Amino acid sequence: MIVWLAIAVLALALGGVLGALMLRDPGYVLIAYGDASVETSLWFAVAAAVIAWLACGALVALARRARRGGDRLRDWRASGRQRANREHATRGAMLLAEERWREAGKALLAQADDAAGLLDYLAAARAANAVQDYAQRDLALERAKAAIPAAHFAAELTRAELQQAAAKWSESV
Repeated sequence: MIVWLAIAVLALALGGVLGALMLRDPGYVLIAYGDASVETSLWFAVAAAVIAWLACGALVALARRARRGGDRLRDWRASGRQRANREHATRGAMLLAEERWREAGKALLAQADDAAGLLDYLAAARAANAVQDYAQRDLALERAKAAIPAAHFAAELTRAELQQAAAKWSESV
């Protein structure tokens, strides 16, 4: 409270001194460029320069804030997608543990487009194989290979294992 009072007294004193200077010596500023010229008092020119400087600073701050706002929005949306992917993966894993194969496959495939979705694709293929939906199994394995090219061997190994589990011996070779 005392600090604010001291600042107010100092501002009043400074304002009084500047007011007295303005009245005693208004100054003179002439800005000429080509055929155009602007004449004003020194104090108006100083005030205009300060206002222009503050306006530029405000525009720069506004631009920075707008850019950060876009970054925050992008981060917020990404975190929402990650949260939804985690929920789908958790739900898929729980359904897989409950041996509700069709629902598990759908839940796992719903979020498997993420780069970390290899396990979800493979789990969805296992769920489809458990209900003898071989087209869905093959689709999940193909999507795993397309999304993560380095997973080609893992997808084909899983395909062979699932074909053997389905007693499709000639196809699993």
